[in-house]
Amino acid sequence: MESSRDDHRASASQIMRELLSRTPERQNKAMRIGICGAPGAGKSSVIEKLGVDIVNHGKRLAVLAVDPSS
Repeated sequence: MESSRDDHRASASQIMRELLSRTPERQNKAMRIGICGAPGAGKSSVIEKLGVDIVNHGKRLAVLAVDPSS
């Protein structure tokens, strides 16, 4: 999603459209949050704390984590 290549951005947009289309009753309520940063910046910690808070508020959560270096 961070790529500046047009073909990558088009693929990422298509993936997000397909994911959202699988939850039509929630489509207008779904949120996408992107978290990026340098190694060791605390991304995983932020995701964990945010995720726990979301679940504690009775919401459903899915996390898609991608390591572009692997």
